[in-house]
Amino acid sequence: MDAIFQRRSIRKFKDEPINEEQLKTLLKAAMAAPNAFESNEWEFVVVQSEEGKKKIIAAQPYARAAENAAAIIIVCGNTKLERIEPVLVQNCCAAIENILICATALNLGSLWLGVGGETITKLRQAFGIPEYVLPVGMVAVGHAAQVKPAHDRYFAEKVHFERFSRSATSLT
Repeated sequence: MDAIFQRRSIRKFKDEPINEEQLKTLLKAAMAAPNAFESNEWEFVVVQSEEGKKKIIAAQPYARAAENAAAIIIVCGNTKLERIEPVLVQNCCAAIENILICATALNLGSLWLGVGGETITKLRQAFGIPEYVLPVGMVAVGHAAQVKPAHDRYFAEKVHFERFSRSATSLT
């Protein structure tokens, strides 16, 4: 549970590599995520080179925060293995969340980088990702160069029992 509550988005990384065992553990954690229909459609492109990171930043400008990360994992879904796109996206997002939590448990920093629109096309071109494979998100991982305290994001007003409702004190 600690890794869940301590997980934070890290945007500054030390210029240090992570070892092969850590990387494999992150990928195993991704593949241990819940997967509807057991389609196991995820595909992972692991980018560690400076050249590759520059391609990612060119495709997704907000990725600049991850330029010193040890690796950026592009999480994709193979549409030949899962044809229902919302299910594919949900399965890949579960894998992404597992990577984020696992990174925290390994004392690594991580950052979820969104993917959509033109970024998908740019990633496909830059990394040879075929049309039937959909980039869903990316995770930057590495040794954190910043420390963020754990925080509590529980908001009672966001919890609805049996039926959605808003109290008079909530925003409408």
